[in-house]
This record gives sequence, structure tokens and C-alpha cells, in this order.
Amino acid sequence: HSLEIQEMERKRIAKDLHDGVGQQLTGLKMAMQQITSNNISSNNKDVLQKLTSILDDAHKDVRTISHQMMPRSLQEFGLVAALQDMIEKSFEHSGLEYDFMPFKINSRFPENIEIGLYRVTQELVNNILKHANAKEVNIQLMQNKTHLVLIAEDDGKGFDFKTQGYKGHGLMNIQSRIQAMNGIVNYESSPGSGTLTTVRVPLP
Repeated sequence: HSLEIQEMERKRIAKDLHDGVGQQLTGLKMAMQQITSNNISSNNKDVLQKLTSILDDAHKDVRTISHQMMPRSLQEFGLVAALQDMIEKSFEHSGLEYDFMPFKINSRFPENIEIGLYRVTQELVNNILKHANAKEVNIQLMQNKTHLVLIAEDDGKGFDFKTQGYKGHGLMNIQSRIQAMNGIVNYESSPGSGTLTTVRVPLP
């Protein structure tokens, strides 16, 4: 499946960035700090400090890109931890009231489900930030005997699916990801009443 190939490629690039360029930049920074601590003129010291600062920025950029490609928290700690991290980082400076509530999740899930639901939530969060004009957001993740259920609710301006359809707001991406997991998605929205999105993905 093309989505799986895409995610494998993202994983590979993330690893290459983190283990390759990231470690090289760390090594460079350590080498430069050693030079800085030696007896050199204050003029050269200023130059080295500027270079160290540029290296720092480059290192942060590499980490950010690597994390966006494939969040380490998703691989290491699973879906709940990765969603918590992504939701907090997305909303903490937005001025929105937000809440993420995971219920009865105490296990890891197959990689394709964890990645798929993470990407779907990411897309929903981006939509809320860009289009919803909301004040409050509530995201829940729960597990029953047969399914993982994700619910995202906002009190924003909502939209009319009859006129806007599935073309805008990354909804086609969401649709294809959910189909790849044999899941279903349901949107309840109308102008002025916010949006409630429910995603149900069967567990193997």
C-alpha cells in the first residue's frame, strides 16, 4: 500500500537525520566548545560563539524535522504518549482551551494503526487550528473489545459537508488513511455549531 511505503520512507529519513546529521552536528558542537575554552582572542571567541549558536539552531531544526517525519515518542512509548506530546505542542501557544483524554488504553497497537491514527489526529488538529476558529477542543481516545475510537470535538464555526464535500481541509488524506486501516470516520458539523469527528478503527 502506498501509505505504508510512504511511512517506511519517512521512518528511514527520520532515522538518517537523527543518527547521521544530528550526531555529526553534536560532534561539531563539542569540538567547537573545546576550542572556545582554549586561550583565544576575545574577537575569535565572539565568532566561535556565533558559530556555536548557528550549530545549535541547525541541530534543533534537524530534530524537529526528524520528529515530524516519525515522532520518537510514537516508536518508543506508543500512541497515547505521542498524541499527548503532539496535542500539547500544537495547542499550548494557541490560546485555545484543550483537553486530551485517553480511556482504558494500556497496550501498544500494530505499527500501522499507531502511525495511521497519529497522522489522522495531526490532520484534525491542523484543521482546528487553521479553519475552525474554535475556543475549546476536546480529543478522546478509547478502546473497546473490537475497536480503537478517536473523538475530536471543537466549538468552532463548523462547516457544511453538502457544499464543501471532502476536498478541502485535508479530509481526503484522513479518508485514505482510515480506509487503509479498514476504519470508518463520521463527521457531524454544520455552520456555527462546531465539528464532532468520530473515527473507529478495528483492532486485529
